[in-house]
Amino acid sequence: MKRHLMVGILTLVGMLAFIAIGFFGLTTAVRMSSMRGDPAVRTGKSLEVLGLDKLPAGLHAMRVTSLPWVMDTVILSDRPPDESGMIHGFNERGFIYVNFLRFGPDKTLLRDYLEGRTPDPKVLQDNGITVQVEEVLSRGRISRESGDLIYVGQRGVVGARGFETEGVHALVFFDCEDREGTHLAVWMGPRTAPGSTGGSGDISGTPADEQALSQFLEPFDICLTG
Repeated sequence: MKRHLMVGILTLVGMLAFIAIGFFGLTTAVRMSSMRGDPAVRTGKSLEVLGLDKLPAGLHAMRVTSLPWVMDTVILSDRPPDESGMIHGFNERGFIYVNFLRFGPDKTLLRDYLEGRTPDPKVLQDNGITVQVEEVLSRGRISRESGDLIYVGQRGVVGARGFETEGVHALVFFDCEDREGTHLAVWMGPRTAPGSTGGSGDISGTPADEQALSQFLEPFDICLTG
């Protein structure tokens, strides 16, 4: 009798756990779907995740996904939403942010790539970030009280989650001292900044320009959010 009662209790617990997991998965899927289709919801969530008061000028929230305890992703594009509220890809400019809460890239390998100790982008590609480098344009570290920004500026193709763009980009690791996760961002732009007269070799005002990169990321409170 006791054995049958115990089996019944365990079965009930298993059923309740299955229902809870299913409900959690369903609500998560619904939330992610609504963020894909509703520009206002996407914008609000993007501001929350990025620690911003407003999105950078000319960029719109294209995709926001959140897998609790696993990953947060925000993708901003220079394309405005279409009539259905959706955005598909980039024109020339964009921004991708990924916070790997679990199972993210090895931070040592990530630093090795960004700081030039290895040219192999496998640590990025293994974690869903596509990189095809034509030329390395800059490297550096931007000091901040909340955590330094380690970056490499490159010319070539970069993308994530099935979206790619060609031009100049900066890969940035937010070395947050007091926040969990691995925080990685990509700022993408054309080969030369608008209004530039310095030719294809001029990186002034592009994502590879440390001053431009620092100014662009100044409002982001990545290491202080959450």
